[in-house]
Amino acid sequence: NAQSASIVGTWVYSEPSVEFTSQNLLAQAGGLVAANHIVNKLTPYYEKVGIKPGTFTINFNQDNTCVINIAGKTQQANYTYDSSAHTLRITGQVIGLSFGTAYATVSNTQMSVTLDSSKLLDVAKNVTSKSQNSTMNAISSIADTFNGMKTGFKFVKK
Repeated sequence: NAQSASIVGTWVYSEPSVEFTSQNLLAQAGGLVAANHIVNKLTPYYEKVGIKPGTFTINFNQDNTCVINIAGKTQQANYTYDSSAHTLRITGQVIGLSFGTAYATVSNTQMSVTLDSSKLLDVAKNVTSKSQNSTMNAISSIADTFNGMKTGFKFVKK
């Protein structure tokens, strides 16, 4: 599958990722500065739920299967990646939840996978214990700061 060739390999989480759905938002009021600020705010909350550099990996195989390891939990799933539309769909129950369709930007060495904020919260809730409600509320309030913003994960190729 030529469309998924660029995504095949092992990717290791490095930091939160923030993308704006509109170039106008990025241009307005220092969007890039805001994005970096949000990444810095999200990092400690991601860490509280066990998402730290090196603790979240995705291995995409040539046959459209993948292995996801997040906070010590491993799951096999299937995926489709459309490089022209920048969509990544991971199907099957991934660590107890359905990932659905994410927006993925892939280069030779980096990949950014972003989701609507509500999907990101689902991922975080399934990784964490129930005692982390304040962390979930903090992630939610940060993610709700900007309309038209997707939040997620930045990976580096291993």
